[in-house]
Amino acid sequence: MRIILYTFLFTFWLIACGDNDPSSPQDSDISSTESSSSKKSSSSQKKNSSTKEKSSSSKAKSSSSKAKSSSSAKQSSSSAKQSSSSVQSSSSVFLFKIENDDMILDLKQMKVTDKRDGHIYDVEVREDSTVHMIQPINHEIPESTWCFNDYPANCERYGRLYKWDMRTQGIGTRNYCNSVLTNPCPTGWIRDKNGTKGFYGGYRTSSGQYKGFDKVQIYWSNKAAKTMESNQDCSKDIYIGIFYKDSTYANQVPTDWDSWEGVQLNRYNAVNIHCAWKNKLKPPEGTVFPKPDFEFPDNTLKNTRERPFEDYEQLEDERDGFVYDVVTIGNQTWMTQNLRFEIENSYRSPNSRNIYLGLYYDWEDAHNYYADDSLVWPIQGVCPNGWHIPTLAEWNTLFNYVKEQNNGHYIRKTLTSTRKWGNVEPAGTNTYGFEVIPSSYVYVEDGRVRSPFLSAKVLFMVSGDGYTFSDAAIAFEPPEEDVEPYLYHWPYTYDSKIKPNIRCVKGQGTRGIQIPYED
Repeated sequence: MRIILYTFLFTFWLIACGDNDPSSPQDSDISSTESSSSKKSSSSQKKNSSTKEKSSSSKAKSSSSKAKSSSSAKQSSSSAKQSSSSVQSSSSVFLFKIENDDMILDLKQMKVTDKRDGHIYDVEVREDSTVHMIQPINHEIPESTWCFNDYPANCERYGRLYKWDMRTQGIGTRNYCNSVLTNPCPTGWIRDKNGTKGFYGGYRTSSGQYKGFDKVQIYWSNKAAKTMESNQDCSKDIYIGIFYKDSTYANQVPTDWDSWEGVQLNRYNAVNIHCAWKNKLKPPEGTVFPKPDFEFPDNTLKNTRERPFEDYEQLEDERDGFVYDVVTIGNQTWMTQNLRFEIENSYRSPNSRNIYLGLYYDWEDAHNYYADDSLVWPIQGVCPNGWHIPTLAEWNTLFNYVKEQNNGHYIRKTLTSTRKWGNVEPAGTNTYGFEVIPSSYVYVEDGRVRSPFLSAKVLFMVSGDGYTFSDAAIAFEPPEEDVEPYLYHWPYTYDSKIKPNIRCVKGQGTRGIQIPYED
């Protein structure tokens, strides 16, 4: 009814004003349609005209006064025909606004409003007459969507990250898969892998790492792989559209390049979704759409100042005399070097005797913990008096502070030393003086202490907050991986267990170890 009413009003305005400009914007559906109200009006007028002509013709024979009436009727008929012709010339009407239960699309403003959550997106009309949202969609689907670095403002700037939906029914070993990802786009819009290039907002890996910020932009396609069909075994890969800011980064994204139909990505990754209007536009010739008023987010790292050495304070461990640099970051004070206090089950790297790499510790021994103990957090353990092993909450406090200073990004880069790490130099900016160095980790296998090369990931011990983390540590990946720090879990076996470094944080703790270990 809304379209019919808009068309009727538009037709009436044309008749009254004599304006036949087909490019005049109208508020209605986005299509080039024939007006049903115009057709009905024209047809009705023709019938009335024809009836009046017949009536006036027969009555003209019996009376001269009726002949005058016939002449008047003919003039009315002629006027009606001219009006009908005018209506028919405007029967193809281009409509500049559409509204449904989910959204309002306004091509005068080049905006679409998502009525479900209030988000407003800029739109563009491309050369092939398709309408696209510029920003990736930011509509939340519980338990299947994330903001980069778990920082809400990143959803506003770069769109939400979506994992492909897979439903398992548990019928034997057979999976029942959903071949179509739950569509977060409003009604009337479809997913399109040809999203807007230029955000480079990164993605979330299948193991929960945030990766590729300012390097890559990935969009799910509207199409699943051939084997990803309902009631069939699940294909591991889904088609994507992918843009690289620098082509050298291409080998960092684990895509399947062997598919002749396009690039594919594992469905457990979470990437952006781009929404496009389901139909092409058919605007009148000469129609010019406004340019959207839009700017890409600024991904530049604002604070790249290296923390000067004179900003560091010093701490002497009274147990063994080692001196550590310490630094205050936000409302926390941290050691800027890996702990070197030796206990019975502490380890040196077999790849290096450099004491500044620190020692590597078993979780239980570092916490002075035995299986039947009741722990009171935080735990001093192997740390100096007045310091303790940081809990997961305290690591997250550090990371959240850095995110707040850098618009939700660059945790690894700003906490990493400027020295060389693998083939990358400088490895980071050391903005806050935290000085993560490529110290790697060690593990015990078959009674032997082993370690990856020093260019591998660095692991830091995590204490608990009501529970233990004996099989997990905070991981900093090598710079070329471009992964933000995350909680890394490893498989636990009796004869193989990873030993991380320790960075102590200031604050009293329990269960301190006071006596240095002696051979």
